[in-house]
Amino acid sequence: MKLRAYVLTALFGVAVAVPAIPELMSDDFPISTYPMFSGRQSETATIARAEGLRHDGGADRLAPSLVANDEVIQAFETIRQAIAQGSEATRTLCERIAGRLSDDEYASVRIVSSTYNVVDYFGEDTGPLASEVHADCRVEG
Repeated sequence: MKLRAYVLTALFGVAVAVPAIPELMSDDFPISTYPMFSGRQSETATIARAEGLRHDGGADRLAPSLVANDEVIQAFETIRQAIAQGSEATRTLCERIAGRLSDDEYASVRIVSSTYNVVDYFGEDTGPLASEVHADCRVEG
C-alpha cells in the first residue's frame, strides 16, 4: 500500500514539474501550453465583416445579429466561412443579410475583408492595408 502511495505521489510530482522544464514547454508560464503566448504572431490580421451602404454613400458595419446572432465571434466565423466556401456562399449570405434590412436605411450590403497592420492599428494609422469586396447585393423592401 505504501508503494502505491509513493508511486502516485511521484507521478503527480512529475506531472506538475514537467511544464516548468523550458525545453519541453514553449511558453514562459509554468503549467501552460497556450501557443498564442509563446509563438511569434503575424504583424497583420484580416477581419471579415458585413457592411450596409447608405443611400448617401456612407457605410456602416452591420450588427452581428443581422449576420448570425448577437455573438460577435459567431458572426465573424459565419462571414469567414462563407468567404472560404466561395462566391456563391458569400452571395447567399449577403442576400440573407440584405433581406433583414429596410431599403429606407440601406441601399445595399457588401461582404468585405480588410487586412490591418496590428501594431499600427493601435497607433494613429487605423486604416486597412488592403480591402476586398467579396459580395455586393441590393436591399429590397
